[in-house]
Amino acid sequence: RVSEGSGNGRVTDGIIPDGPRMSLAVRGSTVCAAWEDRRSRFTIAGACSTDGGQSFGANFQIAGSDDFNPRLAFGPDG
Repeated sequence: RVSEGSGNGRVTDGIIPDGPRMSLAVRGSTVCAAWEDRRSRFTIAGACSTDGGQSFGANFQIAGSDDFNPRLAFGPDG
């Protein structure tokens, strides 16, 4: 489990039935995940792990309201 919030952010009323979009980036034992949180007007949130995904740090906001389709990548400096 990555998100520390309750629920999954999925819109279930048929407006957007495919659930939140997510992205994952892995380099060595560092794993970072980002997702659309539709409960908060489509903010993009994230969390990272430094132990291969066994545990994740606190969620953090990456982008504000009305953002879609998160994409993650590691920069040249890691």
